[in-house]
Amino acid sequence: MALNVSQARADTVDAFIKKKMEANHIPGLQLAVIQNGKLVKLSNYGHLDIEKAMEVQTDTIFPINSMTKAFTGTLIVKLASLNKLVLTDPIGLHLDNLPSSWQSITIEQILSHTSGLPSILTGNVIELVGDGSDASAWEEVKKLPLQSEPELAFNYNQTGYAILGKIIEKYSGKSYSNTLKEFLLEIEMTETAKNSFRVPIAQQYFYSNGNHHSMELNFPPILRPAAGMSANAHELAKFVLALQAHKIFDATYLNSLWKPHRLKDGNTAGFNDRENGYAAGWQVIARESNSAVSSSGGNAVTLIIYPEDNLSIIVLTNLLGSLPIEFVDEIAAYYH
Repeated sequence: MALNVSQARADTVDAFIKKKMEANHIPGLQLAVIQNGKLVKLSNYGHLDIEKAMEVQTDTIFPINSMTKAFTGTLIVKLASLNKLVLTDPIGLHLDNLPSSWQSITIEQILSHTSGLPSILTGNVIELVGDGSDASAWEEVKKLPLQSEPELAFNYNQTGYAILGKIIEKYSGKSYSNTLKEFLLEIEMTETAKNSFRVPIAQQYFYSNGNHHSMELNFPPILRPAAGMSANAHELAKFVLALQAHKIFDATYLNSLWKPHRLKDGNTAGFNDRENGYAAGWQVIARESNSAVSSSGGNAVTLIIYPEDNLSIIVLTNLLGSLPIEFVDEIAAYYH
């Protein structure tokens, strides 16, 4: 009987996913569900490339865009667990040649996008300020004024993650990409380590005027701590399981990873009423029941952990703007 119930639920979830894909014009999707410390569902749907009619497979690598920030936050907290830094440290304690107005900004303010730092982007997709090179962008952004005093507001900011990348490089003695690769291999994310900043297998699309249009985002090295990784749902599940089993750091530091930072007025802030807080590279969903932490990217992929329910859901799509964050709770409802 238990097997029949489990199969019926799997079939219902599959039907729900296919309905959402049709409604949202999603070409391809991967789903992973972790419950009580075990991977209980791993499924693939649709096409990774529409023109070639190639179907999504378990090993298909998807672009995860800003979900990369969750890995950067984890690496920073891992450095804290190794006593290399404290999250409340001012960044001037760890990096030289910073503008005077930056030096007292703390690591946790940067992690939570409450630093007030100027933008390293021009506002045109992922175009850097300056002449387009990493070196020029770094020098130009240091000349710009702060957007606000730290902790006055939530202001999603890529500059801070470039700074976090430099701190990681200082203490690892390696490039951010190589440091991340070693970390991924530690938790057996071998395919992600191999493909982390290469062109992903799944073609990324946006939908407009009744048609899918392919789009490729190539993030320069200085932005890699903020975005640009590629991964698959199976290996992201390994990441979640490693965190929950305290294989990366103990529970005290896991709390640091997921505790939302507060503004000067005592409130938390995030993207919207649902994602109403931001921690160390992770969004926080605080509510009366089924509170969660999440990591999303490109409005195309999301990873949600419901700590109180021992449940995690990973949804990767290859459609920018598909907003899986808006229907993950509905998937979770089948498992609560």
